[in-house]
Amino acid sequence: MVWQLDFGFDMDESELERRIVEEQESNRDWAEGLEKERKDALVGKDARRYTELCAELGVEPEDEFMIYDFVRERVYENFDKYVASKRLIERTQELGVNVDNVFSDRETKIKLLKEYGYKRLCVAKRNGKKIYVKIEECEDARIGKAFRNVYNASKNFVKMYEEKYGDFLSEICAIYQIVK
Repeated sequence: MVWQLDFGFDMDESELERRIVEEQESNRDWAEGLEKERKDALVGKDARRYTELCAELGVEPEDEFMIYDFVRERVYENFDKYVASKRLIERTQELGVNVDNVFSDRETKIKLLKEYGYKRLCVAKRNGKKIYVKIEECEDARIGKAFRNVYNASKNFVKMYEEKYGDFLSEICAIYQIVK
């Protein structure tokens, strides 16, 4: 029997079988290499790599605590941003800032932007360079739009973070004595 492949040439059955065997051996070598890497990561306590390799190989982890450590590590990576975003949202609500009206609450928005780390705003681009000025020198609408963007980005980040890491947030907040 002769096989017609998409490659545009004929191949007899023995050649096809030889290529299939080569491909299977190549895949087996690849999987064995990853398995060795996974075991090395387990012995070396590399939670990130161990977790990635377990997922890639589709195997049950021998050490579920390493998976837990990896996820907890991921949670900690952005925890400071989560806390800052959460505080910005809470302070905005406490102070009764009208986020949607870009012309209102100028001084409060400036204060909150500064607390969140913004000292200057980009007002223009010239020759590919951004031009920044102090927040106080900007018109109300620019301050209002910048604040609205930062506030909405914070809300989106908090929502995503809580959906993704909700199981760990209570534990972390307890450690840092922060109320969720």
